[in-house]
Amino acid sequence: EGPMSEPVVHGWMPAAAVFFRDPDGHLVELVADLAEPPRPDFVYRSLTEWRALDHDRPEPSTIEFRLADARALLRRTPELLRVWLDGLPERWLRQREGPGSWSAHEVVGHLVHGEKTDWIPRLQQILEGRGSEPFPPFDRFAMQRLTADVDTAQLLRELARLRSESLEALDGLTPEPDHLDDPGLHPELGPVTVRQLLATWTVHDQTHIAQIARVLAKQYRDEVGPWRAYLPLLDRPRG
Repeated sequence: EGPMSEPVVHGWMPAAAVFFRDPDGHLVELVADLAEPPRPDFVYRSLTEWRALDHDRPEPSTIEFRLADARALLRRTPELLRVWLDGLPERWLRQREGPGSWSAHEVVGHLVHGEKTDWIPRLQQILEGRGSEPFPPFDRFAMQRLTADVDTAQLLRELARLRSESLEALDGLTPEPDHLDDPGLHPELGPVTVRQLLATWTVHDQTHIAQIARVLAKQYRDEVGPWRAYLPLLDRPRG
């Protein structure tokens, strides 16, 4: 192994790193923070390439809503969760990350409850011409009384069934492009649109997928030793 010609950059930090062997032959990484904003898409490339980027120009952070894209993401959630969680020990599925937080089991129960009472019923209400009526309030914590005694495997099966039914209903209700901006009325947030409702449904899935990852990862927070410095997820606040 020859010496490195220049540092490499971990864009997500961001930091420049060099690797070398100490006198005992151990591989050592020396890391120095960089002043520019993080770029998670920049993975283990040279410092020269990093400096060539236009760091003053923000990277595109969003894309416009497309129903086909949203549907593709929504369709994948139940299977992703099944492969990920089904068969894990209950001590993993029922463990929280602290007081007032949710376990992976509770997150799945929350998704099940939302599938029954939130997304499609609200879409139907708007498209049936009742957009001026406030949506019925959604109980975010209902799963704690409704699904506490239901095992996670059963909840995963129920989520898959309900999501399939929801997407079938969505296909039957699919609004024309000029109806994506039809208004509804959220009981707390006020005026919303069909587009915003469907985008929120999609992001709601992704938010809780990320939450499950964080909750599971934090169970080994005290077991990873000094590598915790490289695992920012373990110290990320709940939210």
